[in-house]
Amino acid sequence: MDIRPDQIISKLNERLENGELQRWLVNTWNAQRNAIKYDEIEEMLWIRDVRGNKLAEWQNDYAKWVEKAYQPEVLLAEAYIGKMLAERGLEVAEQDYLLAWASEHTGRLITRLTETQRQAVKNIIAYGIENELNVDEISRYIRPVIGLNRLQEKWVEAYADTLREQGFSEYRITQLVSRRASYYHRQRAMNIARTELSYIYQRGQLEAIKSLTLPNMPLYGKTILKIWSSASDYRVCARCEQLDGRVVELMEDFKAEGRHEIYAPAPPLHPCCRCAIIYRIEGLRK
Repeated sequence: MDIRPDQIISKLNERLENGELQRWLVNTWNAQRNAIKYDEIEEMLWIRDVRGNKLAEWQNDYAKWVEKAYQPEVLLAEAYIGKMLAERGLEVAEQDYLLAWASEHTGRLITRLTETQRQAVKNIIAYGIENELNVDEISRYIRPVIGLNRLQEKWVEAYADTLREQGFSEYRITQLVSRRASYYHRQRAMNIARTELSYIYQRGQLEAIKSLTLPNMPLYGKTILKIWSSASDYRVCARCEQLDGRVVELMEDFKAEGRHEIYAPAPPLHPCCRCAIIYRIEGLRK
């Protein structure tokens, strides 16, 4: 019996269109930007970094996003995956197989989001000092980059440089930069949501099927294979294309070759990955 990914992908895209993860993220970044006080910016400029108490605030903000927006998506995914498998006669005994994975995963995610934000702020401070901007001018750059990653922050710098070369005033530059940064915020929120929903649904299905192989469960003793399935279009990256059709056993990781080898038990292999898994259960008819 093959369990194909069509339903999982359809549900994932439905939740992405719902937009709850993205809205919470953008609102979080807006609140963080508005919460920065002038004396905190002065301190950031003085030490050319972000103090631990501010980092702790940001971590708490992301933890709230996890609690209010991320965890509900996990619970929805658990219920959906359980129902989908039950329709195939595969009853999942426990409904918390995904929560343990999610708890560990979101802990790392919160740390990564906070550190990425810190690096973007450090970079924009260095940029402001290099361009001999005053405290007021640098503060108008710091706020828009809250929530951006380092690459997007570099895009902000390049855009500001272009506007400066065209003769715009510093005040007008910061206005236009803020508008451009808002677009980058929406773009990044979408990318994070797509990636995290892929984690929730792809890893959720994997954890559910693994739970079915335990003693006294329907798939105990069965041979289960995982087949990597890419989106098969021009947007597929070289590594995912390389994995397309690759077959491994249930407990085995896929290995993607490249400058650095990447091991993954299931998609996503990278941010915004659109790949999925076909599960082949040998000796079990539909």
